[in-house]
Amino acid sequence: MNKNPQKSILGKVKKTILNNQLIQKDDRIVVAVSGGADSISLLSILMQLRDDLHFSLSACHFNHRLRGEASDADEKFVQKICDQWGIDLITGGAPKKNQYKNEDMARDARYAFFEKILEEGRGDKIAIAHHQNDSAETFLMRLLRGSGLKGLGSIPLSRGQFIRPLLCLSRAEIESYLAEKKIRYQTDETNSDEKLLRNKLRCSTLPYLSQINPNIIETLASTAEVFQDDYDLLNLIGENNLAKITLRTDKNAIHLNYRAWLALHPSMQRLTLRLALEKVGCLKDISLSQIGEMDNLLKKGAGKKKKLLPHSLRMELENAKIKISKI
Repeated sequence: MNKNPQKSILGKVKKTILNNQLIQKDDRIVVAVSGGADSISLLSILMQLRDDLHFSLSACHFNHRLRGEASDADEKFVQKICDQWGIDLITGGAPKKNQYKNEDMARDARYAFFEKILEEGRGDKIAIAHHQNDSAETFLMRLLRGSGLKGLGSIPLSRGQFIRPLLCLSRAEIESYLAEKKIRYQTDETNSDEKLLRNKLRCSTLPYLSQINPNIIETLASTAEVFQDDYDLLNLIGENNLAKITLRTDKNAIHLNYRAWLALHPSMQRLTLRLALEKVGCLKDISLSQIGEMDNLLKKGAGKKKKLLPHSLRMELENAKIKISKI
């Protein structure tokens, strides 16, 4: 049994940061702190590593104002703990209560706040507290909704100026760390509302699966990492194949050689369609089944065909040419 879990956790996070070059010397890291266990632990861990890794630290908090007094209490808690720990805090929030109609709108507003911090030069990178459980939950959500290899890949350790140093830790390790150090954190009661799929998976499905595989979180997170590596390789091959079958590219459209597309491997046919869609628009809300419908439609033979897709995207087949465009 590990007699010093704190040291082990700090070591794992430090190794993840160094091996993946998440933080460079003299980086100004801004930790996104909600007040929950994950972000509070990230702030605490980075505080202990900053001198060793030679970076500076501050925090930011975005008040979504979706839970009334509870949202305001979270902001006050974050301010208090930052004051106690000597951490500068940048705050932002929704202009009014219940401004955001769904989680996607709230997330977009939160990330816009993060981007503004970076644009204003108040930090070099934003550290976000995603961990192994988040990766496992996301994997299952996308699997249940229907996803190809891309969607089943892991949450990235870094993307641009956003880093996730806690992806090496499970939620259980985080809670153990906080308990050992006697650090308080806020609890969002909405996280137990099983009407939401992620909460259902977190509160019921994953605990059940852990009876079959006690290491289910690590297993799913590791599987997602393997899928990500596989997709990265396939993506390179797909880009090369897409270039070979592309006739021309316009501002809002890409034109493909239909017969050359038919000659591709079935897996590569679906991938080149996805990559073409990504080049002219947004893959958000484009599911595996919709890619399959496009694929099936094209394989019914030459002739004029059309399929409308989310976000003003459409696919057309005419005169042995596939046109994927944004209306």
